[in-house]
Parts: sequence; structure tokens; C-alpha cells
Amino acid sequence: MNKLKVILSLCLITMLTVVVISCGDDEEPETLPPVLNFSGGNAANVERNASVTIGLSLTAQAGIKSLTVNGTPVAGVTVGSTTQTLDYQYTVASTAAFGPLPLEFALTDNKDRIASSTFTVTVIGSTINLSSLATDGVISTAVTLEKQNTYYLDRRISIANGGILTINPGTVIYAKTTGLPAGETLARLLIETSGKIVANGSVAEPIVFTSEKILTNNAAPGDWEGLRVNGSAGTDQGSLRYARIEFAGIGGPSGTSAGQEAAVRLNGVTAFVFEFVQVFRSAYEGILYRSGTTIHIKNIIATNCEGRGFHFRDAASQGTGQFLIVHPRNLVNLQAAETGEGSAIDIRQSTNVNLANITILGPGRVVEGSTMDGIRVWSDVSSGSARIFNSLIAFFPDDGVRIDPSAATAVDGDGNPVFTATPMFAFNHIFQLGDEMLRGNANAQVFATNAGFGNTLTQDATPAVSAGITVDSYVPSATITSTNNPSSLGAPFVSAAYVGAIGATDWTAGGWAKNPNGNIRP
Repeated sequence: MNKLKVILSLCLITMLTVVVISCGDDEEPETLPPVLNFSGGNAANVERNASVTIGLSLTAQAGIKSLTVNGTPVAGVTVGSTTQTLDYQYTVASTAAFGPLPLEFALTDNKDRIASSTFTVTVIGSTINLSSLATDGVISTAVTLEKQNTYYLDRRISIANGGILTINPGTVIYAKTTGLPAGETLARLLIETSGKIVANGSVAEPIVFTSEKILTNNAAPGDWEGLRVNGSAGTDQGSLRYARIEFAGIGGPSGTSAGQEAAVRLNGVTAFVFEFVQVFRSAYEGILYRSGTTIHIKNIIATNCEGRGFHFRDAASQGTGQFLIVHPRNLVNLQAAETGEGSAIDIRQSTNVNLANITILGPGRVVEGSTMDGIRVWSDVSSGSARIFNSLIAFFPDDGVRIDPSAATAVDGDGNPVFTATPMFAFNHIFQLGDEMLRGNANAQVFATNAGFGNTLTQDATPAVSAGITVDSYVPSATITSTNNPSSLGAPFVSAAYVGAIGATDWTAGGWAKNPNGNIRP
């Protein structure tokens, strides 16, 4: 009996021990992991220097230990609380890269469990008036324009006093047509001798200067004045490459030159890269090259300008040009107001200019009322040099080339060509003209009558050698070869043993230039 009591006592002790041990091993109730939610979405588009407020909802049953964003603690968090709502404000830096900018939020609870979620800020462009980057209309510091922003030329802006305007590929600048300061009727961009522009676009991403009215499909020539570059000996005005200048220029009153302005004016420029540029629908001239300008221009298109495509003038101008196109389609009466007669290219006032590989197309051989010529070399060039090689002039209602009477002779005593003479017109093709193919006195006529100059003239027909050139198309179906290579003129001319501005490769294609109808050339 006693033995049985002992056994029962031992069993009871064992059971009590198990119960005590079991009670001692009880754990705290299990808590859920932390949860982090955005109360207003997980993305926002934000401009530089602007802010976004991000609503956060925090839950941590084990208590909040910390909250970070991209590894940095967030202020205002109540440590130890189990729930909290919080507004976090993020400001985009002025130098932030455009595009997605991820903000990773991480909520840690007191059991070191982490809940994370990403809010994406997309840095977008801003709308910027250029006047906000200037002081009284003058930019005298280094300013960069980026394609993601929308820029408005809202007054006359000058780059001067050491200012450098850099324009990135793909940037568009819209010229304002209203709301300009008192006394300013048209917007203009001026590069002074003490300033510089570095505007290098690309085939796929040209730089475009245009009218703000293009946004409402009612842009017109003369909506703004255009681009003027002033230079002098020893100054470098920078570069303009793969750029388009649209709807600029000032057309003066009929019968006077008052108030007229080219869309692009180069004054005394001696160091400036100017290539792969199109002037589209200027109210007057496309490009005025004057006042001692000596630079080499190349791969330039003047399309549908209401005055000359190119105007070379002033005795001190001694520049060169290669691969130039003038395409004034659909303009019935291109006239220079101060003369009553118009030409696609004018060379005057003793200009020393050498040009090669030009294509100049008129509006058509028969256009009622038009007195438009292809090229005119004026009598006041007699003391200067006007040399034109390997060029194609066609479809004009008046003269193809007009060389005024004072032009010097280009043959020796035996009637042989003297290619060093001035002016010089050789290895060119002229066809489909309403009047004279080459107009001028006996000295000038030698270019037409002397086969040694290599000119091909066809009055009424389009010769097979034109290779598909038409009023509507300046791109030949095949290279129009020439026995003359302009590279023989020396630098900066490059090898181009063909007639016209385009050879085997169409440098106007690829998306940077426009057709006369306004469509981008693919």
C-alpha cells in the first residue's frame, strides 16, 4: 500500500513538472510583418526644382523601428507606434537627369522585418522663356538648352559679354508672336562678337527654330525675325549644324528695301561652323552673307523663301560655299523689292565668293508675271570674284544666269578659257528657262559659246543628263558626273566630281530637313 502511494506521488510530481515546464515555454502571440502603402499612387511626373508630396501608410504590429528612402532615414516617424500616416515631400534637383528616378522606401519593424516599395518620380521638361535666362535681354553666362524642355524666344535675345548658348540635339525653340516687350515687334536671336552659340544637332535630332504658331497649324513667313550672327577678325562665334530655321525674315514694303531682313544674317563672321542648315519659308531672303564674312558654308538648303535663297554682298566678303540648294517651289513672283527683279542667288558689291555643287530650281519655266532668275552676278562685282562651278540651274521663268555687262573677260587673246579670271562660270548645267539661259555682254557670253568652259545649256527641254531632276525634286536618280572636280580649287572644297548639290548620297534625307510642302524628308 505504501509502495502504491509512492508511485502515485511520483506520477503526480512528474505531471506537475510537465505542466510547469509547459507553462514556462509559452511564446508571445505572433505578429504580422510590416506593411507600407502609398495613399495616392506610386508614380508622378515632376519638373526640375519642383516638389511632389508622397502619402505613406505605415503598419507594424511589432512596432515601427525605422523608415528610410534610398537608405536615408525619413524624419517625422513615430518609433514604436503600430500605425502611422505620413506625407513625404520630395524636391527634384535642378541638375537631375531627365527620366525615371526611383525612390525606394523601406519600413523596418522591431523584429527587423522589412517592407519595401518603390515610388517612381519621372523628371520631365519645363516650359521656359529665354528672357528668364537673360538680363535685360542679354545672356552673358553659359546657358544650355535641352530637348526635354519647351523654350520660347519671347523677345529679342542677345548672346554677348562672354555668354555661350549651347543647344542640345533635338531642342525646339518657339518664337513668340505676341506679348513681346514694348518697342519690340518681332523676336530675334542675336549672337554678338563677344558671344557664342554651340548648336550641333544631328540627322535624327535636328535643332529647330520656328514660330509658336506651328503649334496651332497657322505659322507663316515673317512670324519672327530670325538668327543674326555678328563676327569680326579673331572671334569665334561657334557652330550651327543640323538645324532648321522656319517662318522667319522680314519682307519690306513693295519697291523699297526698308525693314527687310533675311532669316539668317552672317555679318563679318570669320570663324563659325555653318553646315547642314535649312531655312524654310523666310519672308525675305534665306541667308545674307555680308560685311566681311569669310567662312565656308556647306550643305545648306533655302526652301520657299520669298526673296533670294542666298545673297552674297560687300567687298570684304571672301567666303566659299559647297553643296547649296535653293528650292523656291510654288512661289509665283519672287522679286527683290529694291530692284523689281528677283533671283534665287545674288552676288554683288565686289564680293569674292567661290561656289561649287549648287542646285537651284525655280517655280517653273512658264510662270505668268514672274521675272525670276537663277543666279545674278551684278555689275558691281567687277572688282571682285564670283566663281561658280559644277552647278545645276533649271525651271526659271526668266534667265538662268545673268552676268551684268561690266564682267571681265574670261578668255585669252586666242579665245581660250582663262579659269583664273573673274567672274567664272564653268562646268554647269542650265535647262528649261523661259528667257535667256546665260544673259550678259560678249565677255559673259563666252561661258555659253566656248565649249572649253564645259557648260551644258538646254533652253526648252529637260535633258536626259538631268537624271530625273524636276521642279518638285532636287534629288537626281543617278549621279550627274562632271569632268571637273571642285577639290581642285583647294581647301575647304572637297571632292565632288558631279553637277549639282547631291551625288550618290542624299544628305538632305534622314529626318532633319523639310520638303516644300512642310513634310519632313524621310
